[in-house]
Amino acid sequence: MKLEGRPAMERIYNILRGELSETPLPDSGGIANTRRMAVARAPELASFNTLAMWDLSFAREALKMQPRG
Repeated sequence: MKLEGRPAMERIYNILRGELSETPLPDSGGIANTRRMAVARAPELASFNTLAMWDLSFAREALKMQPRG
């Protein structure tokens, strides 16, 4: 990304920050999008179980450590 100065960098940061979830877990749309991009680059992955790509153990641990409000 060729950003011209701090204002451009802050604008992009704010856009990307607004797209992130508060929990570190991919949603179904994110998983489907990852699959779509992978199959577009490597059609032989069409029969691959996309869910096998995700190791969510880190996310479960992070959620256990979150303060309850």
